Amino acid sequence: MTLAAALAGERADAVWFAYTDYVTELLGEPVPWLDVDGVVAWHRRATGLIDSAVVEVDGAAVLATWIGAHPDLVSEMAERTRPTAPLRTLFADEGLRVLLADLVGSLKSALGGRSVALVLGAPESMAALAYRSAFDGVEPEWDEDDVDSAAVYTADLLRTLSESGLDALVIGESDSGEPLTADRVELYGPIHNVAAHYRWAFGLVARSVPADLPASRAPRFWVTGREVDGVATAVLIDEGFWDGDPPAERPARGVLLARVPARAQPERVLERVRVLTA
Repeated sequence: MTLAAALAGERADAVWFAYTDYVTELLGEPVPWLDVDGVVAWHRRATGLIDSAVVEVDGAAVLATWIGAHPDLVSEMAERTRPTAPLRTLFADEGLRVLLADLVGSLKSALGGRSVALVLGAPESMAALAYRSAFDGVEPEWDEDDVDSAAVYTADLLRTLSESGLDALVIGESDSGEPLTADRVELYGPIHNVAAHYRWAFGLVARSVPADLPASRAPRFWVTGREVDGVATAVLIDEGFWDGDPPAERPARGVLLARVPARAQPERVLERVRVLTA
């Protein structure tokens, strides 16, 4: 079953496993994000261990790896001190844009039958990553205009994925730890618009879903700990599941999303995976 089918309301017997941290620890080998063929090979091995219906591309890891490998780009990112200037320079880098499109497209082609989801941090979180990288760990100060600008730059980067075959785009929560509000989701409008234009399933991670969010700005699905009434949901399975607690009930629309603990025992993981996929 594809993610799109599950979000549309078909019976969701498949499970989305977020396995990157676990498989990295198990293999002793991180995802080689700058080597497209290597990324495909890594995920082939990973899906042989855990048969996830969705393959994630960890956008934050791609960005951090790219920044670390390109000191000249970091120098360019430090030329302007406005809070979102380093992000604008980073996202305009043609090499990064080509790499991201190749990663998504190659995974989609190679891992047939699975949906590919790009997982990015909230716009302000990605801008903070870029700023810290440019200015030796210094944290920027934000206002709403900066968040809006970061969303615009993110949307521009995402347009390079128009022909990649991407299935889903997931935007994470802010690093601030503050609950997601309707006003903040409104600022993510440029990203929402790009996802809608290319018909990607757009998901937002939230500990609590804002009750006053206009329907025009609501995501295609929520990623949260309980099913949202009347809306597709990727229901996050509680960490206690891996210690033997029963799993969450499958949502009427959506999928179960299980984040496999990095240091879990392989035998225990296989046992608990069977509970979800039996």
